[in-house]
Amino acid sequence: WNEISTRRRTNWQNLNNMLNGQVHTLKNELPDDVVPLGYVICSQNRDQIKKQLAKERIFCPVHWILPDEIDSNVYPESVALSKNCLTLPIDHRYDYDDMARIAESIQREL
Repeated sequence: WNEISTRRRTNWQNLNNMLNGQVHTLKNELPDDVVPLGYVICSQNRDQIKKQLAKERIFCPVHWILPDEIDSNVYPESVALSKNCLTLPIDHRYDYDDMARIAESIQREL
């Protein structure tokens, strides 16, 4: 487990450094006691980014899909997260080169 958590943290930090403020992230710092499942970015072009990454065989899930009945006037933050967030993979099976490939793909879409 130590190796898995270390790799995920390293991948998160590498991707964060590579994107270096070029995208809006859900979090821009990783607390010492956190092992992330993914690197979450927020963009109004989320669906286009997701589509382009899929063409490059990079699978990025959307985790916050809300039903249409959720009123954006009542829950604006929740609706914004649902429509704009995308989770980039930082799985422990990936390495520095994989993070560089993901970062380069994201940068081409900006």
